[in-house]
Amino acid sequence: MAAYPDTGLVVVDTLQRVRGAVNDKNAYANDYDEIGRIKSFADRFKIAVLLIHHVRKMPDSDPFNMVSGSVGIIGAVDSMYVLEKDKRTANKATLHVTGRDIEDMQLLLEFDRDMTVWRFVSYLSGEPAADTLTPVLVKFLSSKKTFSGTATELLDSLKGIDSSVSCSPNSLTRLLKERALILEKQHHIRMGFTRTKSARLVSLSMGDDDDKNIYMGAEGIPSSTAGDDTPKTGVHR
Repeated sequence: MAAYPDTGLVVVDTLQRVRGAVNDKNAYANDYDEIGRIKSFADRFKIAVLLIHHVRKMPDSDPFNMVSGSVGIIGAVDSMYVLEKDKRTANKATLHVTGRDIEDMQLLLEFDRDMTVWRFVSYLSGEPAADTLTPVLVKFLSSKKTFSGTATELLDSLKGIDSSVSCSPNSLTRLLKERALILEKQHHIRMGFTRTKSARLVSLSMGDDDDKNIYMGAEGIPSSTAGDDTPKTGVHR
């Protein structure tokens, strides 16, 4: 990492290559501990880590139960993506998605053999709703530039600009986390989440690419200046 300080994503293919000796007597504890150490690595360097892992051959009505190993792996990661095909040679597959800060959904993908990539075809379930929040948030921060307060206070401010904004404070926090990358890359909006003894606070700042002074708390979205970020680890098959 010292040689490549701009690294933002590390892909491990496969997880088994970096695993230590397994104690069969406590598989859950081993799996949880190993994934936890990888997450600590991601936290330390403020990056995302994608772990490629195998699934069991036995099918299951819940595709996430097919992840090889104990439920310690499922419990320790931030998000999971399971690619499921009806046949090994099939060109189409379903990508099952779940996670702590993302909506559960199923995507139909088709493999492009010429380009050797999976291409999005359609949503099978959980299609994201139209993004009505971003335009209001951009308008709010275009004049204010910064905000620090509770999600309830932010929601009241946004409703003052557009009365059609309709969501709960918890839903607003989740939507902000889901769209953090788009907000930062397209609109130069950075955010952080901190907790005091009495409340959870949201910090927002709009500026150009050189303005990176916003503080990111323990529940923050990854940022190059955060002191205590929470980058994401995921399992993908």
